[in-house]
Amino acid sequence: ACSSPPTPPPPPPPVVMDLVHPEPPEVKAEITKVEKEITKVEKEITKVEQEITKVEKEITKVEKQIADKEVECRDAFCAWKAKPDCMVLKCQVDDLCADKQQLRAEEQQLRADKQQLRERLR
Repeated sequence: ACSSPPTPPPPPPPVVMDLVHPEPPEVKAEITKVEKEITKVEKEITKVEQEITKVEKEITKVEKQIADKEVECRDAFCAWKAKPDCMVLKCQVDDLCADKQQLRAEEQQLRADKQQLRERLR
């Protein structure tokens, strides 16, 4: 009988080759670069979120200061109303009101800062 020589096995498909050598070094380098970039961005996000928390604490502190100033203003104003000709009391009222305005401006600035930080997260 005429026996045909055994046929050689077909070469493995390229996919198997890809599994043995997953990706060329330049692709691997690109992936590593992108992963580092992602890590950097995530760290940046965390940093910005911490900044926001810090600003929110500041806002809370300033709001409390404003509330305290309002009480001081009211007390000073009442004292001045009781003695309208007392210039010392009048000056006290003016100073306290100016302080309160200053604190309100600070609060506005902090809220603006917080808004900017939020924009950076987008």
